[in-house]
Amino acid sequence: MANYIGNEPRYQNSQRDYFAGTGSQTVYTLTYTPGGANGILVAISGVIQKPSVAYYVVGKTLTFTEAPPLPNTGEVSNIEIIYLQKLGNVLAANWKTPCASNAGTTDVITASYTPQFPSLANNMLAYVVLSAANTTTTPTFSPDGLTAKIIVASDGTAIAAGALKGTVLLRYDLGTDKWWLAGSTGSAGLTGRAVLSGTTPTPDVVNNASFSWSLTGTSTLGFPGTVPTSGAWYVDITVDATGGYTLNFAAGYNKVYGYYFDCLPNAVYRLWMTARGSSVIDVNIERIV
Repeated sequence: MANYIGNEPRYQNSQRDYFAGTGSQTVYTLTYTPGGANGILVAISGVIQKPSVAYYVVGKTLTFTEAPPLPNTGEVSNIEIIYLQKLGNVLAANWKTPCASNAGTTDVITASYTPQFPSLANNMLAYVVLSAANTTTTPTFSPDGLTAKIIVASDGTAIAAGALKGTVLLRYDLGTDKWWLAGSTGSAGLTGRAVLSGTTPTPDVVNNASFSWSLTGTSTLGFPGTVPTSGAWYVDITVDATGGYTLNFAAGYNKVYGYYFDCLPNAVYRLWMTARGSSVIDVNIERIV
């Protein structure tokens, strides 16, 4: 297989853009964000152009050093852009990215991912570590410089101020053109996620449906004071850049099924907790990033 700049080819054919030269226009906006000038193949009326000589790329902006001419007779578009990353259907449902830190403000959230988000696609998922809780009901999220979209609660309503905390999982919904908090509200109707802290946290599984917890050392997950007779919750654990820690469970947790916890640096694990009554909670661990 040939070598490619950016993502290795995965699904479908390479994406392409087509433009018509004007004889004066030198700047064009690409649909996707390539891996620099070498991340695309550019041809004008079939003639391949030399990257970083005939054209330059910054983000989604393609700039020619000399304006491409008008299309030849019979041509509709004489500029062809071929993306060497073959982005295609890789951005379908269940596309997930590694965790990234908020590079913006508490209410204008931005983040840079590897691989990058070339475009928004329905049901794509993104983890982001927030710098602080949101202060407005209309926070926005923009991964990799894409158009900022409003974040809403898991039921589609306006997010409550202070509901976005810690590490959150966001899902883009094409129909509403918004980012939805990928979780659910607890029995008390709380929006968003509670944030666990410390080395011996005790989750409130009565009022909250999901939690975020940053793991920075060997820790023990505590036992909640009240356990419903039924119900299921989860804890998303984000491991710091060091990793190599041990996660223990206090009395009250049943044996861990599907145990897979090697605590890799920067990994994200989901702990599914299911109440069985009699003050017992079953736990299953799944590595998701």
